[in-house]
Amino acid sequence: MTLKVVYCAGNALAVGCLLLMLTANICTAYALISLEEKFGTDADGYLNIVLSRQDLASYTGTTYETLFKMMNEFSSEYILQFSQKKIKIIDAEKLALAFERQQ
Repeated sequence: MTLKVVYCAGNALAVGCLLLMLTANICTAYALISLEEKFGTDADGYLNIVLSRQDLASYTGTTYETLFKMMNEFSSEYILQFSQKKIKIIDAEKLALAFERQQ
């Protein structure tokens, strides 16, 4: 049995003989959920970590352009809110659905 490893949000996901193709919105949603769990939020609800979009793109394993598109989609769907380099998850349920529906 061959074990393949796929990276998403800087984490290795071991997959049996199947190659798991993770879309950019899954990786972005997973990254934001894990960052919120790991670092928490400030008094205004923004993540307690400040990342540039390039840093977040590297963390998710996507390009800056793809991440920028995903962030804009999440923002237009009222899932995320931005203030300079700060990110606020305003609808955690929708964000989790973006991750869960494509697993």
